[in-house]
Amino acid sequence: LKAHGSFNQLNAISVVLLCRQLGLNDQDVWSVLSKYHTADRRQTVKFNQGVIAYDDFAHHPTAVELMLRSMKGKGRIHAIYHPATFTQRCGKLDEEAALALSNADFSYVVLPNKHQIDIKIYKRSEILSTEMNDILAVLGENIQSGDQVVVMSAYYLKEMWDKLLELLSEKAMV
Repeated sequence: LKAHGSFNQLNAISVVLLCRQLGLNDQDVWSVLSKYHTADRRQTVKFNQGVIAYDDFAHHPTAVELMLRSMKGKGRIHAIYHPATFTQRCGKLDEEAALALSNADFSYVVLPNKHQIDIKIYKRSEILSTEMNDILAVLGENIQSGDQVVVMSAYYLKEMWDKLLELLSEKAMV
């Protein structure tokens, strides 16, 4: 299975079991599953030169936790988290999100400009800032060969990705 993470593995097993109930051949089902690629912005590899950088739609604490757990054992994890949905900006999931981020070795929180987030809850994070440049500067100090970076947000952060890819290219650790 090319898709990473235990949740994708569980989904694949569910598909196999359903297909068995429908009378389909296991070999045919696994053949199709072996060609499956995740949806866009689900563990999408954006950079892979000594450091692997993923873009992921994970924004709810449960999805953030599952994403980070799927990365365990493959190098240090740098989680860039952008809590920007209405519920997140109101601070409704702060405790759950901070707990989910504890699965990363380093966490960086990109604060929306207007928010009611209780920043004290994220005390374990390396940096909380509304400025992407500040976040990337701290990431740049911490990153090393073999690390993984994941940007998690309900939104595609084009400006963040442009700057992150530039930073990673400059530090290419092949």
